[in-house]
Amino acid sequence: MPITADISDVIRNAPRNCWLALSDDQSQLLGYGDTIDAAVDAAEAKGVKEPVLLWSPEEWMPAVY
Repeated sequence: MPITADISDVIRNAPRNCWLALSDDQSQLLGYGDTIDAAVDAAEAKGVKEPVLLWSPEEWMPAVY
């Protein structure tokens, strides 16, 4: 799946310390929750059964691996 959106625009304003459910192209925040199930349920309520999941930490910081 190619990434077609700048994900930084989406996560910049997203809630912190929770799971985020994103659209396939990662251009939209579909929902969020304290658990993966809660985030998926929020996405499913918008008609998306398999969202892209991402943990949103308290603070985003660069990392080198």
